[in-house]
Amino acid sequence: MGLVPRVSAQQHNEDFIPIQVFQPPVNYFSAGFNTTGRLKATFKNLGTIVTTHDIGDATSEYTRGYDDGAVSKDARKTDNSEDLPDDGRTNTWSFLYASQVTADQRAIAFHSYSTKSEGATANADGTSSLGVDLEYARRLRSYGKYTFGQEPPLSWGILVGIVTSGATAKTNADITARLDTITDVYSLLGATPPSPGYSAPSSSTSGIPVDTTTLLANRPTRSSSNVSGAAKIKGFWQVRGAYYTFRAGAWVRWQPKNRYAFKFSAGPTVTWLGAHLRYSEQLQATASGIEASGLIEATGETTDKNYAIPGAFGSVDAEWWVTRRTALFVSGTYDVYSREVNIAAGERSADVKLSSGAGLRIGVTTRF
Repeated sequence: MGLVPRVSAQQHNEDFIPIQVFQPPVNYFSAGFNTTGRLKATFKNLGTIVTTHDIGDATSEYTRGYDDGAVSKDARKTDNSEDLPDDGRTNTWSFLYASQVTADQRAIAFHSYSTKSEGATANADGTSSLGVDLEYARRLRSYGKYTFGQEPPLSWGILVGIVTSGATAKTNADITARLDTITDVYSLLGATPPSPGYSAPSSSTSGIPVDTTTLLANRPTRSSSNVSGAAKIKGFWQVRGAYYTFRAGAWVRWQPKNRYAFKFSAGPTVTWLGAHLRYSEQLQATASGIEASGLIEATGETTDKNYAIPGAFGSVDAEWWVTRRTALFVSGTYDVYSREVNIAAGERSADVKLSSGAGLRIGVTTRF
């Protein structure tokens, strides 16, 4: 009588593994980097620089500041430390340059400079930016046989994702504008012009202090001029911000080998752009044929402005599955969206275009 092996029910149950154990997970999460999106900007109406000096009117006693000196109210006092009555003169003033002395040596000219835009423009092309890319996908259907937990040859599902990135377009350029000059001429009241760099009140301290102040008329004769194209300005302009692209769509994965797969995906997108305009413009005194002691400039920055941009995307991923749950991928992407907006800062403005195109995505995928 032959021996028949006996297998207990307990042993049979321990060796049996449900088919679900071999089925791969249906959820996928990927993280990586994405190069996408490009800003282009055309900056317009550049070159207006408003003076920061307060020169008041020319008919009253006033403390006036200029780009080449200052004339303040008279600071002389009586013996009782009271202000002297206005006699048309001041002992508090200063000037910087020999060119300010008039040809007849009888007066000092002071200047306040400003510029006015004559429609100057500048262009800036931003480069593709590197953004963080996150995506969640779920498998809905598979076709083919499962092989020890590996993906079947063909499957499809849905996905949602987000890309967040900075965006910038900036440029430096030399431009021209109209040069506006206000000239105030103050009489020396018959006195000899002091040397350039003079500041009153002044005194000599050799032995007994002696007041050497040259008094100046405290009211000027005013004139103005406007010269087209005479202002030479060096400028910097930038549109800077960030954008978030949200995507949703469907995908198909083809896995011809256990470790290699290709994923094709497409769907709609919405991009949220927030951007602002910065600028800095400086009048180049020497190039403009003027003399000035400090910077004559205009700087500014707007607050963020937000825009929503609809679009679409498509991508092809090549995946290498290092383990059953983890893969490295590289993806060629193509985004389709475009939006032109205008950001204004006073007279200046920037026509901004955020456009898409081909990009590259790399990262890691895990399934669970």
